Amino acid sequence: ADGARVVALRSRAIAAELAGHGGMVAVEQPVAEVEGIISCYKGELTVAAVNSPATTVVSGGTEALDDLMAQCEKRGIRSRRIPVDYASHCAQVETVRAQVEKAVADVEPRPTRIPFFSTVTGGELAHTELDGTYWYRNLRSTVRFEKTVRALLDAGFRRFVEAGAHPVLTTGVQITAEDHGTDVTVTGTLRRDDGGRPRLMRSLAEAFVTGVPVRWARSYEGRPVRRVELPTYAFQHKRYWIADGGAAGRRTPLHQEGAEATGHALLGSAVPLPGTGGALFTGRLSLRDQPWLRDHAVRGRVLVPGTALLDMVLRAGDVVGCDRVEELILETPLLLDASRPAQVQVLVAGVAEDGSRTAELHARVQDRASHDSASQGTEWVRHARATLVSDAGTWEGAGRQVWPPADAQPVDISGLYERLHEQGLTYGELFQGLTQVWRGPRGELFAEVSVPETDVTGFGLHPALLDAALHAWPACADDEAIGRLPFLWTGVTLHATGATRLRATLVPTGEGAYSVQATDSMGLPVLSADGILTRPLDEARLAAPPEDGVAAAYRVAWTRVPAPTQDGEAPRVAVLGDTAEGLPGPHPDPTGYADLQALEAHLTGGGLPAPGHVLVDLRTDVSPGTNASPDTDEGMATAAEGIALRALELVQQWLASEHFTESRLVLVTGGAVQVHGGERLDHLAAAPVWGLVRSAQTEHPGRFVLLDVLDRTDATPDSVLRALAAGEPQLAVRGADVHAPRLVRAEEPPTPEHRPAPAGERAEPVQARDEDLAGERRLAHAGNGTLEGIVWGSSSEDQGSRTLGEHEVRIAIRAVGLNFRDVLIPLGMYPDAENARMGSEGAGVVTGIGSGVAGVAVGDRVMGVWQDGFRSSVVVDERVVVAIPQGWSFVEAASVPVAFV
Repeated sequence: ADGARVVALRSRAIAAELAGHGGMVAVEQPVAEVEGIISCYKGELTVAAVNSPATTVVSGGTEALDDLMAQCEKRGIRSRRIPVDYASHCAQVETVRAQVEKAVADVEPRPTRIPFFSTVTGGELAHTELDGTYWYRNLRSTVRFEKTVRALLDAGFRRFVEAGAHPVLTTGVQITAEDHGTDVTVTGTLRRDDGGRPRLMRSLAEAFVTGVPVRWARSYEGRPVRRVELPTYAFQHKRYWIADGGAAGRRTPLHQEGAEATGHALLGSAVPLPGTGGALFTGRLSLRDQPWLRDHAVRGRVLVPGTALLDMVLRAGDVVGCDRVEELILETPLLLDASRPAQVQVLVAGVAEDGSRTAELHARVQDRASHDSASQGTEWVRHARATLVSDAGTWEGAGRQVWPPADAQPVDISGLYERLHEQGLTYGELFQGLTQVWRGPRGELFAEVSVPETDVTGFGLHPALLDAALHAWPACADDEAIGRLPFLWTGVTLHATGATRLRATLVPTGEGAYSVQATDSMGLPVLSADGILTRPLDEARLAAPPEDGVAAAYRVAWTRVPAPTQDGEAPRVAVLGDTAEGLPGPHPDPTGYADLQALEAHLTGGGLPAPGHVLVDLRTDVSPGTNASPDTDEGMATAAEGIALRALELVQQWLASEHFTESRLVLVTGGAVQVHGGERLDHLAAAPVWGLVRSAQTEHPGRFVLLDVLDRTDATPDSVLRALAAGEPQLAVRGADVHAPRLVRAEEPPTPEHRPAPAGERAEPVQARDEDLAGERRLAHAGNGTLEGIVWGSSSEDQGSRTLGEHEVRIAIRAVGLNFRDVLIPLGMYPDAENARMGSEGAGVVTGIGSGVAGVAVGDRVMGVWQDGFRSSVVVDERVVVAIPQGWSFVEAASVPVAFV
């Protein structure tokens, strides 16, 4: 009741005395910068609130605020008016001091269970201070929101929920936490125009999945609901729906706070850059999201057309108020491959003295091992640079009504795309939009262009449509000039969007250069370019696959990671058992704890919080009740079983306990994993623990840590604490260094025959290798029930030379899929294992065909199902094999047939 009275009575005073006399403006600058800007207003403006390191709210008179916003615009600083007509948190509030203090004088502070952090003081405040005087100060003083959030972070708070009709402070919390270097979760409750129960339940769910406890039962009281069991494994978040090409290509990425949607199909977000007046535009290109790009290939590589880069730059210019690309230089080809998307950024600078802006388009190929769009990949490469201006120029094509001109002669364009393909330029259906061309008496060209039924939403002018219009030039060029591509555009203006048909006029302006004017079918202007300059293909850049191409292989390697320095209070660590050699001493008790139950009892009895990490030393464990030694095979197996069983018991107890939900169980081994080549693994019996706990980590992220220390001298309290501070789920300490597993490139690239066929081009026949034609070899097992009995040797069944039946195909094996059945057979665990053959699926190259075979030819790359596939070659019926899809390697293809063919 007191809280409601404070709100109502203060609001009444504001409405009666302050309303209509001022306002507030949010400025996207640090408080120090804002104080410098408003210093010239001599007290008319005041810092009302500091919401984050990058946002400051100013309060004061209306005219002064209008002038401030004009100054911000001149300086390229973003500002916005807050929709209120009064100025709180400034001197104007003093006019209602007596009225407010009298109205809330009888407010009585009450004891609180929850700590109260005040934005008046910027820190924790005792409940006894929350009297009537405080609630006036709360209206008059500067809101120290950033300082308060930092105090909360320092106190250990990591989850923030903003209760209100619409979240307005979540961004400030997130920015402050990032500047503080702390990971937090921030959620709202309701949203503007979305304030019902479904919105609240969604917000509760968002908070719940981040660890905020929610009493769900209370929200469903009196409702016909029932509890259902969920899978015990972690959701993999894989999408199995077949993506719609058009929709995927138009999708807009999730925007971070501060980003704005551009509505462009290739550039999803625009982020204003504070202090410069510039902007950063981001997008993502991939053959999955934009499959139409496959129709534009050069020398077998998918090349993002220059018209697509132009359209991105045009859209970026439009957003910042520049409607003309004065110059665009395409510097480096932007190539895509089948499995690795490219991140794209267009950086537009602030306004120069002459009113122009510069723009640069950069891209980098993402690491194929990551699905995170923010992950590291190759280095950023600048592909284009441009100059943007706000002068759109004039349309010089007005008045031409006759199409085509009466004195123009038709040009035969049949065979054009075959000629281009011979020159290394492969255009798919979408880019083959040129339908008719005429030549004028002065060499000018007139072209009609349309694209197949394609959604042009999200483009200024669809790249395939404009690209096809430019094909009129090679249609009339000789073989020497036909392979030239545009690399310099000048004076480009987009006059209209949404065109699906064009009438283009190309006028020669020099050797390999021309101007372009394009209209729609009604003769209305669509696009004009004062000049386009072309140049020949750069064979060195396009012919060879990149060093980090799609055929690159990866392996897991232990990599040194920088361990953060320990600032402030040491982390709370407890150790199960006697304080193990080299491990940090238990905290807060100087003795170890026999087991988890003993630690729980100690914490409960002393009212102590749970430690951040609980360490258990497995370096000396053997099977309970035995004297097994890991120095013998039998002893190793016994010791491994004992350690694994103890680890399993610990994991189960840890998950069942409610005391350690925010803590991490650290299982310490001593030489169970090999970090560097040649290391002696003295604790190999603990290796199964790593496999076991990895599974637990997948199901329960953040609850377990694996830590390996090879040498007792490595295991010092300091080294272990540094390793834990790294925050990694799997760690190894070697000397003074901390290591964690990472995916790295394999040192040896795949051999040429394992590289997939280049996109945009049919696979060329693969030449047979000498070993394909040599004596037959086969993988066989000795039938002794062990994997040691597997032998690769000569085979009495010579598949490579026998006469083929009418519909039979001989295949030289390149890769074989390994299935569970192939493991059971040599172990003697498969029915009739002695006669069963390993290898049910694979991929390879056709080296021979029967007289009636029509579906495949010698040299084709194929995959299929067969028996006894672990051998040099197989002979199968043509009906059990299919061609390997473009972009697949032999290894990838070998894993598919059993499930899908």
